[in-house]
Amino acid sequence: MVRSWNLRKCVTGIVMTAVVMTSVWFVNPQKASAFSSADADAAMTAFNSKFYNSQTKWFYANTNRNSDQSFWVEAHMWNLVMDAYERTNNPAYLTQINDMYSTLVARHGHDWTWNTWNDDIMWWALAATRAYELTGNEMYKNDAKSNLDWVLDTQTDQELGGGVWEHNDSHYDKNSCINFPTVITAVKMSNLLNDNSYLTEAQNIYSWAKSALTDGNGKVYDAIRTDGTTDMGSSHYNQGTFIGAAVALYEETGIIGYLNDAVAAANWTINNLTTNNILNFESHVDLQGGKLIFLEYLNKLIIDGGRTEFRQWFVDNAQTAWDHRNSENLVWGDWNQPTSGTFSSWAAAPAVAALNLLGSGTPSTGSPISIANPGFESGNLSGWSEWHPAGQSAKYGIDSNDAHSGNYKLYFYDSAAYQQSIHQVKTGLANGSYTLKAWVKATAYGAAPYTVRMEGRYYGGADVYANMTVDGVWRQYTMNVSVSNGQLDIGFYVNSPGMTSMQIDDVTLTKN
Repeated sequence: MVRSWNLRKCVTGIVMTAVVMTSVWFVNPQKASAFSSADADAAMTAFNSKFYNSQTKWFYANTNRNSDQSFWVEAHMWNLVMDAYERTNNPAYLTQINDMYSTLVARHGHDWTWNTWNDDIMWWALAATRAYELTGNEMYKNDAKSNLDWVLDTQTDQELGGGVWEHNDSHYDKNSCINFPTVITAVKMSNLLNDNSYLTEAQNIYSWAKSALTDGNGKVYDAIRTDGTTDMGSSHYNQGTFIGAAVALYEETGIIGYLNDAVAAANWTINNLTTNNILNFESHVDLQGGKLIFLEYLNKLIIDGGRTEFRQWFVDNAQTAWDHRNSENLVWGDWNQPTSGTFSSWAAAPAVAALNLLGSGTPSTGSPISIANPGFESGNLSGWSEWHPAGQSAKYGIDSNDAHSGNYKLYFYDSAAYQQSIHQVKTGLANGSYTLKAWVKATAYGAAPYTVRMEGRYYGGADVYANMTVDGVWRQYTMNVSVSNGQLDIGFYVNSPGMTSMQIDDVTLTKN
């Protein structure tokens, strides 16, 4: 972002400062060990109570409740309600989703190309793809497609080397805030329509935007202009959309470079856009809610990209924000300070998003369980045992070629028929539900294998399996196991007629 720091959206007069005091007292409770689903409910309920106009079905701009939120921010408010619906499955949120869109259509129609800011158009198109996924309502998909198509058809060209224009009434800048959301929307549309032409568009735009709008090491710039200048300012907003674009392309293609880009951007943000390790308060009116965008896509990096090393940092930020809520359970934009004064709904939304995304919080039973040598970084089988049939030699190895992350991965392979497995038994487990995850790449260079799977055994119930897609793409597989005897045997197994490769990396186990 930030619209090259254009202040057109500042006319609402929203002030994010503590100098204007109201009668709202603030509380600063002792730091809790973890928040709960009840806290997420309280945050969303308070946000709706303060900011949602149940008559117009639109959010107010600020705590004064004397004007409506702007067109583009309302798309994020809509997405916030979808977060709550996905977390709770509460039909009241589904009604709110549909009602807000009815207001959008009544005020602005189905064709949003009247708006001269292409990123405004794209935010609604992107949110509409999610609404379609949640509801199955074809209207959402059709509106997303028609507006995305218009941007792709009329607002992309090779001037400045490629990419999407920020303004459709005057082509003078190409910004991160339009290019990376367009990538995400195009990848989603590729999936929804099973049309790879959208994926090709997404990859082309991403390639250009990474080259023109980032430093290649995690910092995302704001804009490049036809006058030859580049605005190298950074923001939570742009860092987030870059992560979202990279993760979307990684999920779709399995290309590890995209995942590495997302990780670099997340680390750069944590190292450069935080205070006391907590996301900064960005005072510009367009950026006050940028933490919401960053956390939405960091969450996808954690969940869809399997990069769980960022989860505790996310939890710490959400906890700090919630600890600084006021007596109405509202949190403003500065998470390092108690909430007070007049503030915008855009500034208040990120804390709600954080709690919604983290769902039921992080009770102590949700901590990861230690696995010996989970990514085979020892360079050997340490911590694991292997099995192969009598009369057959072992068909596994550990090398540095094409590791999912780090320096090593384990693989099974032989040109002739073979069976091979590895196992690790975890003992001393508390009984209850566990989630086992691993990154696996299964490839058939000849006939299809008979069996390629992840296994959970000897846990007190029937063996459970997660069968692999044999397509030569790194994919994260998930399996839930209900332990009743204090142990779990974690395994991976191949039964092949020959020419089957199974690569394994980054195994995790979590108590739910």
